[in-house]
Amino acid sequence: MSKTFLIGLFLMFGITTYGQIKPISSSNNEINPIRNGIRADRLNAEYALPIWSGQSSFSVNASIKVDYGQTRNPKDNNELVDENGQIIKFNSMADALNYMYRYGYEFISAYPITENPGEHIYHYILRKKKKELN
Repeated sequence: MSKTFLIGLFLMFGITTYGQIKPISSSNNEINPIRNGIRADRLNAEYALPIWSGQSSFSVNASIKVDYGQTRNPKDNNELVDENGQIIKFNSMADALNYMYRYGYEFISAYPITENPGEHIYHYILRKKKKELN
């Protein structure tokens, strides 16, 4: 099995080798990025799996759910949100990938999963870029 495939499985099923991933908090109060949505600027995970749900990866005004190995709870909102907590609507998956790139993530791989005829869920594996030491 390839390393990328295994990473995808780890991310898909919420298994990490690093244990529980905690969000970065900008204040003393712990912010739950899941219930309130996920902010890319506070995401402190090496790998992220943005999931595009729709008829096509070119659908307009779609939101993106992000799996980074967090515990799953039906009450949680795992969609990307802006600094005001509003769900971000992307013009395309390329728009969402560019957004995540601005926050330090790079594209690794992608694959679709078909649950119903004509309905595809696209998974994209992203990795946080390593900061170079100067």
